[in-house]
Amino acid sequence: MDDVLVTGLGALSPLGAGTGAFWRGMHAADTAPVRVPDPLAHMDHPLMYLVPEADLPDGPEEQDALPLGRGSRFALAAAREADRKSDV
Repeated sequence: MDDVLVTGLGALSPLGAGTGAFWRGMHAADTAPVRVPDPLAHMDHPLMYLVPEADLPDGPEEQDALPLGRGSRFALAAAREADRKSDV
């Protein structure tokens, strides 16, 4: 097994954008799932935790000429935050 060293942390969650918002939300425990219609899933999703649209990061909207979905854009934003905080 290889050793791993975590040097930075990034988060984008229903609690907000950034690790500060994430930890404040975890400590406050004041969020709840919401009822969300999902016509593309073809199933009932009665309760979900959603990342607010306002927290969807700007660009890039494609990588290697392929479109990036919301999940990929959130992952990139969290990775960028982790990279900035790593001081590497």
